[in-house]
Amino acid sequence: MDNTIWKVNSFPYLNENYNNSSNIDPIIFDILKNKKITSNYDIDKFLNPDFSKLGDSFLLSDMNIACNRIFKAIENNEKICIYGDYDVDGITSVSLLVMGFRKIGVDVSYYIPIRDEGYGLNNDALKSLSDDGINLVITVDCGISSINEIDYANSIGLDVIITDHHEINNDLPNAVAVINPKRVDNKYKFTELAGVGVSFMLLHSLYKLKNMGDEVLEFIDIACIGSVADIVRLVDDNRIFVKLGLEVIKNTKNLGLKVFLNELFKEKPDTIIDSYAIGFRIAPCFNASGRLDDAKKSVKLLTSTDKIEAKHISLELISDNNERKTIQNDILKKVEDQIVREKLSENPVIIAYDKGFHHGVIGIVASKIVDKYYKPAIILEIKEDEGIAVASCRSIETFNIVNALNKLKDLLIKYGGHDAAAGFSISISNLDEFKRRIFEYANETMTVSDYIRRIKIDNEIIMEKISYDFCKTISLLEPFGFGNYEPVFFMNNIPISFKKLVGADKTHLMIKISIDNKDIQCMGFSKGHLYDKIDIFQSYNIAFKLKNEEYLDKYYTKMYIEDIHPPTIKNNYNIYYYYLKNTIFPIESIAYTKQELPLNKTYNIKLNSDNSAEIVFSTKTYGYLNNETAYFLHKLNENYNYQFQAKVKNIITKDKHFIIELSINRLTELQIFSTKDSIIFNEIKNFLLPDFNYNSLQKNILKEVYHKKNNILINYNENRGINTALLTLAMFYYIKTGEKSEFISKEKILNKEIYSNYFDFHSEFKNYKSPFYVIYGDFEKDVLDNIKNPVVIINSNETLPNFTKLDDDISIPKNINIINLEEFYNKKLENSNIYSKNIPTKDKLQILSNIEKDKIIATNDIKILL
Repeated sequence: MDNTIWKVNSFPYLNENYNNSSNIDPIIFDILKNKKITSNYDIDKFLNPDFSKLGDSFLLSDMNIACNRIFKAIENNEKICIYGDYDVDGITSVSLLVMGFRKIGVDVSYYIPIRDEGYGLNNDALKSLSDDGINLVITVDCGISSINEIDYANSIGLDVIITDHHEINNDLPNAVAVINPKRVDNKYKFTELAGVGVSFMLLHSLYKLKNMGDEVLEFIDIACIGSVADIVRLVDDNRIFVKLGLEVIKNTKNLGLKVFLNELFKEKPDTIIDSYAIGFRIAPCFNASGRLDDAKKSVKLLTSTDKIEAKHISLELISDNNERKTIQNDILKKVEDQIVREKLSENPVIIAYDKGFHHGVIGIVASKIVDKYYKPAIILEIKEDEGIAVASCRSIETFNIVNALNKLKDLLIKYGGHDAAAGFSISISNLDEFKRRIFEYANETMTVSDYIRRIKIDNEIIMEKISYDFCKTISLLEPFGFGNYEPVFFMNNIPISFKKLVGADKTHLMIKISIDNKDIQCMGFSKGHLYDKIDIFQSYNIAFKLKNEEYLDKYYTKMYIEDIHPPTIKNNYNIYYYYLKNTIFPIESIAYTKQELPLNKTYNIKLNSDNSAEIVFSTKTYGYLNNETAYFLHKLNENYNYQFQAKVKNIITKDKHFIIELSINRLTELQIFSTKDSIIFNEIKNFLLPDFNYNSLQKNILKEVYHKKNNILINYNENRGINTALLTLAMFYYIKTGEKSEFISKEKILNKEIYSNYFDFHSEFKNYKSPFYVIYGDFEKDVLDNIKNPVVIINSNETLPNFTKLDDDISIPKNINIINLEEFYNKKLENSNIYSKNIPTKDKLQILSNIEKDKIIATNDIKILL
């Protein structure tokens, strides 16, 4: 096995705040919690990013000042220049503003230094712009550290507006305006925009002042590319840029980008443009122009209005990138030879340098060295004629490279960067001392375990989650990227029934896992070295990602292996039942049929003894569910007696069959043909609680409302099944009257489909003729004057005449030991009499039959049975 440490973020079943009425899968809920996304607003913004939820651009300090100066320049016909950086963030920032100004009838020029000029503003460039008659410079993706350069610009009468996103490590430059999300005096609270995000906010502000705010969406595809390429965290407003931008890119109106994508993906025109395609296919081509040639070439492409010109530049950029790959691979080989020859991998930090290392690609090379050796890497180009070396640094999770450079800044000419990536220049004469001191610093701050690669795992899941439905649920978290990585899951004690080396060079591993006659194929790219460490028919812990894939016109859910470890702990079936019971409906699935089915028609699901599942109407079979969903439904039926129905959502026509996209729900509608009250109540009870009786509190609610015709007031803190009693009454009145009852609450308490079949939910009274009312929380008492039918009030502070107050006089038998969730899900807990609301129905009945005899370990929700 690989020498890795698994770092599991958390376990959803320990999350006491989770309530499946939120209709969010508990695993997804937990992933969001670990991202500190917990409020309803933040969850909604993350799962449903929308332009209307973008932060207010005018909350960025100096935004009004910047807009006023720009409009003054436009009014006075002053010349404006956009000054950017040579990476993709800078390229897209410049392009966005050039096109944005062009849209409002303003021609602006732009300037991007070549790489040899160095990053950011420089006096020679500013003097040249001034000599060309430029009056106003707007920086993008640079300028926040250019105090001296801004002073120089002021001295020659050149106004500068700074838009930047980098760390502020000094006083603010004395510019006309300084827009940076990291300013501490911002009222705009999201600090992690890319440079192109700041540029977008500036343009959005200008457009809003011209009453054309939404028209800035025309450029969100450009903001998307720059944000992904600059590896900013894809959360909050960045997520809005990227999520919406990816949708726009599919049908982009940007001529240059459209032509470029057609050329780049000419061999695979159906390629899905996602964050991976941007990061590893599109951005490298734009970057290549800045690495090897002139970044202005990429700006010219993105701002082009000439199709022939755009195609010519596109081919040049693709060629530049191919050349970059050749140079990069050549340097990588030289670095790896140097590492072996000089035993550099034995050092705490790998440092390699040569005069032939091109400064435009050494950062990529450093990243590949980190990936291979899992040690910080510094690659330098020696410039003998200048007496300096220029470095790119990449690091590992446990070593902050900028903190290290801070300790050595007396040796450096200049430096900057982030925790995991940095750059610096240094006098060649200081190199030996630099190596000595950084080795010393690394040895002082790191231990042996810090050099072990961490595999970050989001959650443990069960076999039933390996399904089309769960993959669709995971897709709610897209787009993936830095700060929002694709989830990694693990399963315990999984038997491997097959293994094979695949690929032309046999470096990839294919295995098959088998549980309950369910086989799933797993692929491990570059995991061939694990082949000899795996024994067939033995069990392992497997970390993996999940994907739905289409092959020969059918969908398959596949596991992509991240790591394999020997089994360490026994399976805990309480955890298994937690995941199974907390299944969120509807389940999305696929079925295959030879005949086209009408949209929105509902069918029953027939579960067969061979573990297959049919779509049926009356007695006729119309198709079969895919194997993963059939297995899932059988398990739910086996453990909880669930029955299912499916609605046709979409139909995809293939050569040999139709693919039917289905929405599967529990059977939630009850048909009763008797009009006798006692029979109706009995049928409802058998439908809701087929194997159980109502508990004492539920019986009291039914007796007071139905038999005594009393209005009741209940205050409770425990889960005692009140919702089931309320649903019983709502179903009864619906069957008797054909009318839904009214549920009034400021909060969303119930979310299951079965409740919406029998209740109308409102935050205030809408209908004074409903057959039955439930009021949750406080309300205006005078509304009761208009209500004649039964009312149940829950958890209200009101004191009401003519209301019967129900107190729950529950007592816990002494043989029941109630424990907290952490104790309950402890892997060492072994007992046949263990109760939670998630265990199978047959186990609940067994415990209930001996509830006053045997010693029982239970969670708090056993009170629902008492």
